[in-house]
Amino acid sequence: MKPAEPQATDIGAVNPVAETSPVEQPAVHPETDVRLLDLNKIVNSTYNPRKNFCEDTLLELAESIKQLGVLQPICVRPRDEGFEIVYGERRYWAAAMANLKFIPALIRELSDAEAEDAAITENLQREDVRPREEAAAYKRALQSGRHTIESLVGKFGKSEAYIRSRLKLCELIDALAEMLDKEDISVGVATEIAKYPADIQQEVYDEHFAEGCYNSWKTARIKEIARRLYERYMTKLESYNFDKTECLSCQHNTANQVLFKDECTGGCAGCQNRECMIRKNNEFLVQKAVKLLKDDPHTTLATGGETPAAVLEALEQEGYHVEELEYDAYYYDEGPQMPDAPQAEEDLLTAAVNRTILEGFSALYEQIAAEYGVTPVTDPDFELLAVNRAEGFRAGAQFYALPPLTLGRYTGFVQAVEPHLIRQLTIEMEINRHHGDEERAADAAGKAALRQQVARELYAQRCVQAKARAEKEVIWQLGDEVTGPLPKQLVGGNYFAEQRQFNLSLQANGINFDQFLKVRGQTVEEFRSWLHTQAERKLRSWLGLLLVAEAEGLQPTETEVTAALTDWNEKLDGERTFPANDARKVRQRLMRAKATAFVLEHSTLTPPPAEPVVQELPQK
Repeated sequence: MKPAEPQATDIGAVNPVAETSPVEQPAVHPETDVRLLDLNKIVNSTYNPRKNFCEDTLLELAESIKQLGVLQPICVRPRDEGFEIVYGERRYWAAAMANLKFIPALIRELSDAEAEDAAITENLQREDVRPREEAAAYKRALQSGRHTIESLVGKFGKSEAYIRSRLKLCELIDALAEMLDKEDISVGVATEIAKYPADIQQEVYDEHFAEGCYNSWKTARIKEIARRLYERYMTKLESYNFDKTECLSCQHNTANQVLFKDECTGGCAGCQNRECMIRKNNEFLVQKAVKLLKDDPHTTLATGGETPAAVLEALEQEGYHVEELEYDAYYYDEGPQMPDAPQAEEDLLTAAVNRTILEGFSALYEQIAAEYGVTPVTDPDFELLAVNRAEGFRAGAQFYALPPLTLGRYTGFVQAVEPHLIRQLTIEMEINRHHGDEERAADAAGKAALRQQVARELYAQRCVQAKARAEKEVIWQLGDEVTGPLPKQLVGGNYFAEQRQFNLSLQANGINFDQFLKVRGQTVEEFRSWLHTQAERKLRSWLGLLLVAEAEGLQPTETEVTAALTDWNEKLDGERTFPANDARKVRQRLMRAKATAFVLEHSTLTPPPAEPVVQELPQK
């Protein structure tokens, strides 16, 4: 039996919503290429850049099609006994979900190359195309051999840097690609990570983006992530002296991958092709050494052991001997210091803008707080949006205000003062450090009395430490009484600050994190959960103290604020910013101090035992 011919119905005045089983196929009008086609006669293509369709949005589109019909025809081309979709596959699937039997379609006679180009062009011009699908489309266009980067720039009106940065997304490892598709990371973050080889991407994912990772970068800004990656992994071109003419237009030069050149302020010219960079540097070193010898035949080549082996081999092959030094040349004569490089006009302009922001934002900051009735609780986070001589500058600032929270009780807390146990070994070590002569000269009774004295001294110190811990715990209990939602970014920022403080504490005490977890009997995930809970608890207690100060009228006087501003304490208040914010910081610090004293005065600290408990040394 001969297969049925492809059915094509002139769209004319037919409503595609009502069209389910036409009795008669109207004649084709030569002046139009749009027909109603049987869905069963249409197959999808393999070169559509859009590979994934969200089921929820497809259902929404299907519901719209039920109500309004397919407003824009899909494009197909004849294929075997049916038709193949050139573009419009999403509308095709939505129409099928809407139980339509026919769909309006533009039929075009296209070769494989023309169909692929049409699909790429139509999909790239849509607003809702996903970044990786866009990247795949650009890559496919280049691989077809019919396009270059330059032709794509002209065809789609995108900059070369934009297209190159999108192409980098094709090199993302699967885990990061999945996060990008799910919008767990932004396209900007993904682009920055994609600049690095797969092994580095995997390391970055494992350490900073994987579920349960200890040092998450998920809430970090794009520029901050770019800086961290650049400083840790990138080979900086400015560190090398070879001729970089070819590098200026090289796709592996990160300066050619940013969308705006001012993003390179501070240096973002890194080389992603390490093999090429090493080869150029080795060639430069060989040429430099040969030139030195030709200019002065009496010159002796020498190395302190840091010269690349490839350079030494190349020189030996050309007949030049390189002496191996037995000392480090850097321990000898010191050369003159390099003068400071003159600042570029852009740098000077940016510095002037920063000063203007700090000086001019103060009044606006106070005005915003008064106009909207908010109480700022964080420093403004400034972002310079644009700066140039012709247009001046645009800047933005973000800060958090005290959210609408409910304060429960803030008196009557009870907390025990619990000094740490004193071990006999600690007493012996203390005697050995500070009472050695006294201990050696004493008899048995004297030695026993000395140990009791040292035990009491240690106990007194630990009682003071335990009281401070208990007072902190009382204030943290206050945090449990503060209820209401907090901004996620504020909570996240506070968590990372707590995390940094914890890391510094481990480093200062020389503690290994794995050993720390082993002593606590926790996994990494359990510890992170605990730390997150503690960080939010502290944040709520910090905000709760401000609420207590408001409730009890514990605001500082202007005289107290002025005195605190005069005696600025960087350890307590950080670096100075601008007048209105500096006043806010010291005012709230004084409010918290007064509220802390009030809460502690109206709470109970259960005293520790009068005498120390000493853990004896184990008997051998």
